[in-house]
Amino acid sequence: MFLRSLNFRQLVTTAVIGLSLITYIFFCYCTKRHEHISISLCFLGLFTFYILLLKLDLSTGLMVKIGLVFRLIILISAPNLSQDFYRFFWDGQLILNGFNPYLNTPNEIIISKLISFPKMNEIYELMSSLSQNNYSNYPPIHQIITFITLLITDKSIIASIVSLRLILILFDLGILFYGIKILKILKKPKNIIFIYFLNPLVILELIGNLHLEGVMVFFMVLSFYHLYKKSEIYSGIFLGLSILTKLIPLIILPVFLFRLGLKKSIRFIVTIIAVISIGFAPFINFKSLINYSESINLWFSNFEFNASIYYALKEIFKGFNIRLIDYMAYIIPISIFIVLTYLISTKKNRTQDILTQSLIVLTTYLFISTTIHPWYIIPLIFLSCFTNYRYPIFWSFTIFLSYFSYYEIQVNENQFLIAIEYGLVIGILFYEIYFKKLNHHKLTDFNF
Repeated sequence: MFLRSLNFRQLVTTAVIGLSLITYIFFCYCTKRHEHISISLCFLGLFTFYILLLKLDLSTGLMVKIGLVFRLIILISAPNLSQDFYRFFWDGQLILNGFNPYLNTPNEIIISKLISFPKMNEIYELMSSLSQNNYSNYPPIHQIITFITLLITDKSIIASIVSLRLILILFDLGILFYGIKILKILKKPKNIIFIYFLNPLVILELIGNLHLEGVMVFFMVLSFYHLYKKSEIYSGIFLGLSILTKLIPLIILPVFLFRLGLKKSIRFIVTIIAVISIGFAPFINFKSLINYSESINLWFSNFEFNASIYYALKEIFKGFNIRLIDYMAYIIPISIFIVLTYLISTKKNRTQDILTQSLIVLTTYLFISTTIHPWYIIPLIFLSCFTNYRYPIFWSFTIFLSYFSYYEIQVNENQFLIAIEYGLVIGILFYEIYFKKLNHHKLTDFNF
């Protein structure tokens, strides 16, 4: 009798939500990173259910509840795809105990016994050897949020995980709220924001594995919102806070300046410099500045993972006996400068244009970079909500192939899978640029 009272649409919706919940539970509580078959089948299922949820065109209220339940269902799980959160907690404990997190590597602290804090040896052993051997590269807002987490509770790792997750969920709700506001400004359907809010990669990497890209995106969306409101001071404050969370928003700074004009640009830049200076002030001395710079430089001069154009160039120059990565610190900014110059030359400066240009600039950076982890593309997923481009959604699916590089005790990349990942994304991007006749009204139907 109960089933007969439900129409087919309700049955499909209930089934998709139920299957999604079961898959999230199994993925986050029962799988490990090196279990390739299990995690790939789970992610394939989650992405399929995600597309179905978008296609069902449910009410805004229901989609908010679904997104929240997906996040809360994994609240007490241990992150299973990344060890980075152990370094977050390590740095937070240093601040909690009055130490500058940029002054010493974990190895130096363990050897010298400078400090002791709850679960210290356990956290040290569980973090990656990369984190153990290098100085912290996380900017101040990133550090402060972890510090606040440990103020709530620092006696138990799982309690700290839950606390940080709750904080990150609040930031995601902030993204949802202001994302809808911007969509209304752009006269686009508000449900488009669920491209971000229900995306499995977003849920698994930000909430499941505790990466703080969501915090960066939250401050970024506030900056865009105040840019539209013609408040360059507030826009500068929030872009500065976004940079203090992750440094990546620095590369989209020029797209703001053309919109603002000379006088407002000066106030905007001065505001950002002031915010960044205030943020770093408690941590910076000569030694910590050198250490932080050294840590950032490692990303351009030593680390390689899941790259696209860089790997292609590396293959081309293989016979020339040069170490290409040594030149990437020049190639990356030059490439971004060329793209920015072109975008500015188009003289498009509406809010819609700024959002699209930001997407293009960040995509350029990621295509050229030497290291691309799955959570790096989350800002692209968010920005795609406000543009006519949908390739970041497909990338959020194909980038999961990078997890096939992880084995129980080693990392071994599969170049064939990397070619599939980027080949599909670049193909879709090419299609969207040159062939697809984009139509704003089709977005209500989530026609990808």
